[in-house]
Amino acid sequence: MSTKKIVNIGLIGGGLMGRELASALARWFVLVDPPVEARLIAVADLSEPAREWFRRIPTVTQVTASAEETGVMQTVRFSLDWASLHR
Repeated sequence: MSTKKIVNIGLIGGGLMGRELASALARWFVLVDPPVEARLIAVADLSEPAREWFRRIPTVTQVTASAEETGVMQTVRFSLDWASLHR
């Protein structure tokens, strides 16, 4: 059982780069002693074929056309705001 912190990732955009990210996360286990465990859990894309590709990934529990539904946008806004305050 892993005692590492789990970082849940939500992806906005399921095109080529989104699929590349999903592929990289699927190979996360090959890293030697990574500080966290990364999991792709949510994907938002306007294209149904793009969304369909992500439905076969076991860790993805939310697939939608709306980024707002995933909560990712709120996290991105918070991260950007926090980063701008701490330069």
